[in-house]
Amino acid sequence: MLSTRSAFSCIGRSNGISVLRDLFGYSEVPKEISLRAQIEALENKHYHVNVIMVAPENYFSGARRQICYSLQVTREIFSNVNFGIGRIEWYQISEAEAGDLSVTDSKGEARELTSDWTVQNDGLDLFVVRLMTDTDGWSAVNGSCDKDSKGFTGSVVELYSGDDDYAANGFAHEMGHYLGLNHIEDPNNFIGGDGSSNSNTAILNSQGNTMKSHCFVKNGCDNTI
Repeated sequence: MLSTRSAFSCIGRSNGISVLRDLFGYSEVPKEISLRAQIEALENKHYHVNVIMVAPENYFSGARRQICYSLQVTREIFSNVNFGIGRIEWYQISEAEAGDLSVTDSKGEARELTSDWTVQNDGLDLFVVRLMTDTDGWSAVNGSCDKDSKGFTGSVVELYSGDDDYAANGFAHEMGHYLGLNHIEDPNNFIGGDGSSNSNTAILNSQGNTMKSHCFVKNGCDNTI
């Protein structure tokens, strides 16, 4: 098994001292987590995530915990097909900087948000807004790894006060799109119901194989430091 030291090194945290903050990328424990499970995830194909909090001064109390919870549930869904999330980094855009985009009213505004603000690294940009209208999230299907390209360069998701599992499905659902998945009819699937939002978590091996082929995905790590 991958050593903890090698796991830190694998995600660029060679000087990491906090398993929670540096290996999982969480500011607090959102639910039960397993160090062994995260190390096993890094031994498999995985991708990195940039959490970009949009106008966090308007978030409800506990929103950051919900983000961590949603990321952990996404990890658990993807672990069923031997796929993982590696490094998680946090960024924020103030309400003054985001302007009207702090409330995302359309697909066009979501696209504009991802085009105007991006993190120039090898992670998937996940924009978290307090409120969206007429939808629960926006993302390209099989999105680009060129963050200077036109169109969507990340996924946009919404927070849900009082409904952590609904929010968690939205995180996995939209990132699944960016990594290559289309909607399917199965209502029990995390990206099923032909796009209907829910809190379901089933995943198919074929979906895992599709996501693993995305250009953001890294090969599994070993004990080489």
